[in-house]
Amino acid sequence: MKNNSSENIQKLIDFSSEIGIPIGFEDAEKLVIYMNYILDRNQHINLTAIMDDEEFIKKHLIDSMIISKLPEFTKSEAVIDIGTGAGFPGIPLAVLAKEKRFLLVDSLLKRIKVVNEGIDLLQLNNVSAVHARGENLSLSHPFENGADLVIARAVANMSKLAKYTLPNVKMSGFLVALKGPSIEEELQEAKETIKKLGGEMIRVQDLSFGELKHNAVICKKIR
Repeated sequence: MKNNSSENIQKLIDFSSEIGIPIGFEDAEKLVIYMNYILDRNQHINLTAIMDDEEFIKKHLIDSMIISKLPEFTKSEAVIDIGTGAGFPGIPLAVLAKEKRFLLVDSLLKRIKVVNEGIDLLQLNNVSAVHARGENLSLSHPFENGADLVIARAVANMSKLAKYTLPNVKMSGFLVALKGPSIEEELQEAKETIKKLGGEMIRVQDLSFGELKHNAVICKKIR
Protein backbone atom coordinates (compact mmCIF):
# COMPACT_ATOMS: atom_id res chain seq x y z
CA MET A 1 0.00 0.00 0.00
CA LYS A 2 1.08 3.59 -0.63
CA ASN A 3 2.71 5.54 2.22
CA ASN A 4 -0.27 7.88 2.56
CA SER A 5 -2.78 5.01 2.82
CA SER A 6 -3.24 5.19 6.61
CA GLU A 7 -3.93 8.92 6.29
CA ASN A 8 -6.46 8.26 3.51
CA ILE A 9 -8.15 5.50 5.53
CA GLN A 10 -8.62 7.97 8.40
CA LYS A 11 -9.96 10.63 6.01
CA LEU A 12 -12.50 8.16 4.64
CA ILE A 13 -13.57 7.15 8.16
CA ASP A 14 -13.93 10.83 9.14
CA PHE A 15 -15.91 11.84 6.03
CA SER A 16 -18.15 8.77 6.46
CA SER A 17 -18.83 9.79 10.04
CA GLU A 18 -19.79 13.30 8.83
CA ILE A 19 -22.54 11.88 6.60
CA GLY A 20 -23.74 9.42 9.23
CA ILE A 21 -22.43 6.22 7.62
CA PRO A 22 -20.14 4.46 10.09
CA ILE A 23 -17.40 2.44 8.37
CA GLY A 24 -14.94 0.13 10.11
CA PHE A 25 -11.18 0.23 9.56
CA GLU A 26 -11.15 -2.98 7.50
CA ASP A 27 -13.80 -1.76 5.04
CA ALA A 28 -12.18 1.69 4.79
CA GLU A 29 -8.84 -0.01 4.09
CA LYS A 30 -10.45 -2.07 1.31
CA LEU A 31 -11.85 1.04 -0.34
CA VAL A 32 -8.51 2.86 -0.15
CA ILE A 33 -6.83 -0.20 -1.70
CA TYR A 34 -9.42 -0.02 -4.49
CA MET A 35 -8.80 3.73 -4.92
CA ASN A 36 -5.03 3.14 -5.23
CA TYR A 37 -5.68 0.33 -7.70
CA ILE A 38 -7.95 2.51 -9.89
CA LEU A 39 -5.48 5.43 -9.82
CA ASP A 40 -2.70 3.02 -10.83
CA ARG A 41 -4.75 1.53 -13.71
CA ASN A 42 -5.80 5.05 -14.72
CA GLN A 43 -2.29 5.59 -16.06
CA HIS A 44 -3.04 3.06 -18.82
CA ILE A 45 -6.81 3.36 -19.37
CA ASN A 46 -8.99 6.42 -18.84
CA LEU A 47 -11.11 5.64 -15.77
CA THR A 48 -11.31 8.95 -13.92
CA ALA A 49 -10.29 12.59 -14.30
CA ILE A 50 -9.85 12.81 -10.50
CA MET A 51 -6.22 12.26 -9.51
CA ASP A 52 -6.09 13.86 -6.05
CA ASP A 53 -6.62 11.37 -3.19
CA GLU A 54 -8.90 13.53 -1.04
CA GLU A 55 -10.99 14.57 -4.04
CA PHE A 56 -11.26 10.90 -5.08
CA ILE A 57 -12.41 9.92 -1.56
CA LYS A 58 -15.13 12.57 -1.63
CA LYS A 59 -16.24 12.39 -5.27
CA HIS A 60 -16.07 8.63 -5.80
CA LEU A 61 -16.12 6.82 -2.44
CA ILE A 62 -18.31 9.07 -0.25
CA ASP A 63 -20.45 10.02 -3.25
CA SER A 64 -21.17 6.30 -3.77
CA MET A 65 -21.62 5.39 -0.11
CA ILE A 66 -24.19 8.14 0.50
CA ILE A 67 -26.73 6.08 -1.50
CA SER A 68 -26.77 3.58 1.39
CA LYS A 69 -28.74 6.14 3.42
CA LEU A 70 -31.80 5.71 1.18
CA PRO A 71 -34.53 3.41 2.55
CA GLU A 72 -34.90 1.92 -0.95
CA PHE A 73 -31.29 0.73 -0.70
CA THR A 74 -31.72 -0.60 2.85
CA LYS A 75 -34.60 -2.90 1.91
CA SER A 76 -33.14 -4.14 -1.39
CA GLU A 77 -31.37 -7.49 -1.72
CA ALA A 78 -30.39 -7.48 -5.41
CA VAL A 79 -28.86 -4.27 -6.82
CA ILE A 80 -27.78 -3.42 -10.37
CA ASP A 81 -25.37 -0.53 -11.04
CA ILE A 82 -25.77 0.53 -14.68
CA GLY A 83 -22.97 2.57 -16.23
CA THR A 84 -20.63 1.62 -13.39
CA GLY A 85 -17.51 3.05 -15.08
CA ALA A 86 -14.63 2.37 -12.70
CA GLY A 87 -16.97 0.57 -10.28
CA PHE A 88 -18.89 3.46 -8.75
CA PRO A 89 -21.19 3.42 -6.88
CA GLY A 90 -21.29 -0.41 -6.96
CA ILE A 91 -17.96 -1.33 -5.33
CA PRO A 92 -18.22 0.96 -2.26
CA LEU A 93 -21.83 -0.13 -1.74
CA ALA A 94 -20.88 -3.81 -2.04
CA VAL A 95 -18.14 -3.34 0.57
CA LEU A 96 -20.62 -1.63 2.92
CA ALA A 97 -23.50 -4.08 2.38
CA LYS A 98 -22.06 -7.59 2.25
CA GLU A 99 -25.52 -9.15 2.69
CA LYS A 100 -26.71 -7.71 -0.67
CA ARG A 101 -25.91 -8.99 -4.18
CA PHE A 102 -24.61 -6.59 -6.81
CA LEU A 103 -24.35 -6.69 -10.58
CA LEU A 104 -22.17 -3.96 -12.13
CA VAL A 105 -22.81 -3.18 -15.80
CA ASP A 106 -20.83 -1.09 -18.28
CA SER A 107 -20.78 -0.84 -22.06
CA LEU A 108 -16.97 -0.65 -22.26
CA LEU A 109 -15.23 -4.03 -21.96
CA LYS A 110 -11.89 -2.51 -20.88
CA ARG A 111 -13.54 -0.89 -17.87
CA ILE A 112 -15.32 -4.12 -16.91
CA LYS A 113 -12.02 -6.02 -17.01
CA VAL A 114 -10.50 -3.48 -14.62
CA VAL A 115 -13.53 -3.68 -12.28
CA ASN A 116 -13.47 -7.50 -12.27
CA GLU A 117 -9.76 -7.46 -11.39
CA GLY A 118 -10.61 -5.03 -8.57
CA ILE A 119 -13.35 -7.37 -7.31
CA ASP A 120 -10.76 -10.18 -7.19
CA LEU A 121 -8.23 -7.91 -5.48
CA LEU A 122 -10.71 -7.09 -2.69
CA GLN A 123 -12.00 -10.71 -2.60
CA LEU A 124 -15.62 -9.55 -2.80
CA ASN A 125 -17.99 -12.48 -3.21
CA ASN A 126 -21.25 -10.51 -3.36
CA VAL A 127 -20.58 -8.66 -6.61
CA SER A 128 -19.94 -9.41 -10.29
CA ALA A 129 -19.39 -7.17 -13.29
CA VAL A 130 -20.62 -7.72 -16.86
CA HIS A 131 -20.02 -6.08 -20.20
CA ALA A 132 -23.41 -4.98 -21.54
CA ARG A 133 -25.60 -1.99 -22.25
CA GLY A 134 -28.43 -1.37 -19.80
CA GLU A 135 -31.09 -1.60 -22.51
CA ASN A 136 -29.73 -4.97 -23.73
CA LEU A 137 -28.96 -6.56 -20.39
CA SER A 138 -30.04 -10.20 -20.27
CA LEU A 139 -30.53 -10.76 -16.58
CA SER A 140 -29.02 -13.77 -14.87
CA HIS A 141 -29.83 -15.30 -11.49
CA PRO A 142 -30.36 -13.73 -8.93
CA PHE A 143 -31.51 -10.92 -11.21
CA GLU A 144 -33.56 -12.95 -13.72
CA ASN A 145 -36.80 -11.11 -12.90
CA GLY A 146 -35.09 -7.76 -12.46
CA ALA A 147 -33.44 -6.21 -9.42
CA ASP A 148 -34.97 -4.73 -6.29
CA LEU A 149 -32.93 -1.61 -7.01
CA VAL A 150 -31.22 -0.23 -10.11
CA ILE A 151 -28.75 2.62 -9.62
CA ALA A 152 -27.38 4.93 -12.29
CA ARG A 153 -24.87 7.69 -11.63
CA ALA A 154 -24.19 10.38 -14.24
CA VAL A 155 -25.17 8.13 -17.16
CA ALA A 156 -27.53 10.17 -19.39
CA ASN A 157 -30.48 12.56 -19.27
CA MET A 158 -33.49 11.22 -17.37
CA SER A 159 -35.51 10.15 -20.45
CA LYS A 160 -32.66 8.06 -21.89
CA LEU A 161 -31.70 6.81 -18.48
CA ALA A 162 -35.22 5.52 -17.85
CA LYS A 163 -34.94 3.39 -21.03
CA TYR A 164 -31.61 1.92 -19.87
CA THR A 165 -32.74 1.20 -16.34
CA LEU A 166 -36.47 0.70 -15.73
CA PRO A 167 -36.72 -2.54 -17.81
CA ASN A 168 -34.21 -4.03 -15.32
CA VAL A 169 -36.25 -3.11 -12.23
CA LYS A 170 -38.56 -5.82 -10.85
CA MET A 171 -42.19 -5.10 -9.98
CA SER A 172 -42.38 -2.87 -6.88
CA GLY A 173 -38.62 -2.31 -7.16
CA PHE A 174 -36.90 1.05 -7.44
CA LEU A 175 -34.68 3.12 -9.70
CA VAL A 176 -32.31 5.63 -8.09
CA ALA A 177 -30.79 8.07 -10.58
CA LEU A 178 -28.11 10.39 -9.25
CA LYS A 179 -28.39 13.79 -10.89
CA GLY A 180 -27.00 17.29 -10.42
CA PRO A 181 -28.71 20.16 -8.60
CA SER A 182 -30.75 21.52 -11.56
CA ILE A 183 -33.12 18.82 -12.76
CA GLU A 184 -36.65 20.29 -12.92
CA GLU A 185 -36.78 20.66 -16.71
CA GLU A 186 -35.19 17.25 -17.27
CA LEU A 187 -37.73 15.57 -14.99
CA GLN A 188 -40.67 17.24 -16.74
CA GLU A 189 -39.41 15.95 -20.11
CA ALA A 190 -38.91 12.42 -18.71
CA LYS A 191 -42.30 11.98 -17.01
CA GLU A 192 -44.04 10.42 -20.03
CA THR A 193 -41.15 8.03 -20.77
CA ILE A 194 -41.04 6.87 -17.15
CA LYS A 195 -44.80 6.25 -17.22
CA LYS A 196 -44.62 4.27 -20.50
CA LEU A 197 -41.95 2.02 -18.99
CA GLY A 198 -44.15 1.19 -16.00
CA GLY A 199 -42.49 3.59 -13.60
CA GLU A 200 -43.70 6.34 -11.33
CA MET A 201 -41.50 9.11 -9.96
CA ILE A 202 -42.04 9.12 -6.20
CA ARG A 203 -39.60 11.74 -4.94
CA VAL A 204 -36.39 13.67 -5.37
CA GLN A 205 -34.02 13.50 -2.39
CA ASP A 206 -31.11 15.84 -1.76
CA LEU A 207 -27.93 13.80 -1.25
CA SER A 208 -25.50 16.71 -1.17
CA PHE A 209 -22.26 16.47 0.82
CA GLY A 210 -20.13 19.59 1.27
CA GLU A 211 -19.50 21.10 -2.15
CA LEU A 212 -20.93 18.01 -3.88
CA LYS A 213 -24.47 18.91 -4.92
CA HIS A 214 -26.61 15.90 -5.78
CA ASN A 215 -30.22 14.92 -6.12
CA ALA A 216 -31.41 11.32 -6.15
CA VAL A 217 -34.40 10.85 -8.43
CA ILE A 218 -36.34 7.86 -7.10
CA CYS A 219 -38.85 5.98 -9.26
CA LYS A 220 -40.91 2.90 -8.42
CA LYS A 221 -41.87 0.16 -10.92
CA ILE A 222 -45.65 -0.04 -10.58
CA ARG A 223 -46.66 -2.02 -13.70
